[in-house]
Amino acid sequence: MTPVESDSIRFGEIDVPIRPCIGTIGVAPADESYTTLVPHDHGGNLDTTDMTGGTTAYFPVFQEGAMLAMGDSKAAMADGEMCGTGAEIGTDIDVTVTVLSDPAFELSRPVVETAEAWKTIASAETLKAACRLANEDAIALLATEHGFDETDAHLFSSLVGGLEISQVVDPLVTVRNSIPKRYLSSPF
Repeated sequence: MTPVESDSIRFGEIDVPIRPCIGTIGVAPADESYTTLVPHDHGGNLDTTDMTGGTTAYFPVFQEGAMLAMGDSKAAMADGEMCGTGAEIGTDIDVTVTVLSDPAFELSRPVVETAEAWKTIASAETLKAACRLANEDAIALLATEHGFDETDAHLFSSLVGGLEISQVVDPLVTVRNSIPKRYLSSPF
């Protein structure tokens, strides 16, 4: 793969649009340490294409100072990261960090805010387990927003959520559950 112009890379004779994202982003984990190749509740190698310019990422803080770290940037990568990588690049990242001292919703795992949606992110050993965790977090957000009990929030999540696969190649797989902003305002 070679750069063609500022907005695409060339794969053989095909131009692929550049859509940069941060592959690894997270804070220090709660108890044990993980290699940066492992995604978990603290973040890590999420390979989530929504971790890009113009989005806001929220992470639970497990350790004093949070110790935010990021890297493993890609110029382009498809959701799922099927072959284990995207078009890797070096990047300069301009980031603003804010600590939410008393959020209305307490995070267990990362959440990303895009222009159109709130996306809960979860990693687990199986796709089914990651989907369940991402949906549990979406259910909690919807229950808080609308005053639903857990059953109604679960039913509502099935009407308005949308599961997206971030990656399936790391030791744990990562899934997002996307809730459009018309159904979920700011949970924080």
